Amino acid sequence: SEAMVIGLLMAKVAKKEYVGFVDADNYFPGAVLEYVRNYAAGFSLAWSPYSMVRILWHYKPKISGGIYFKKWGRVSETTNKCLNDLIFSKTDFETDVIKTGNAGEHAISMKLAELLPYASGYAVEPGELVYLFESFSGILPEIDHEAVEKGIDLFQIETRNPHMHEERG
Repeated sequence: SEAMVIGLLMAKVAKKEYVGFVDADNYFPGAVLEYVRNYAAGFSLAWSPYSMVRILWHYKPKISGGIYFKKWGRVSETTNKCLNDLIFSKTDFETDVIKTGNAGEHAISMKLAELLPYASGYAVEPGELVYLFESFSGILPEIDHEAVEKGIDLFQIETRNPHMHEERG
């Protein structure tokens, strides 16, 4: 999360409109180019200057005596379930709409980035979503009239490349 804050500060100094992030442990050669294209596609669909594009990996291959193409990582599966349960608890609408709760690969407009608080460690990505849910669903008092008026565009785009990275547990 500290690297994200540095990236945000660098984008702010350079007067950029968007900033994107890619996990450092992703070893698939085509991933970054695909992510940049997906970020651009998401932002081109956005109607609001307050927007975020989150990457949903097609697969997260694991190597264990061969390659096993797993759809969800262990932490992502748990995080997505908790966020979807949060939506259900407030709407009485059972859903699995959140598929990128722990997506380190994401891009954000600077207008939205400037509104968000940032958590540390693995809480940073789910923390962004929790903050958006709380701040723009009526749970907490309105914090930014312009953002409420223009809305928040949040995209989850699935990749074609797998997300092959270090095994951490």
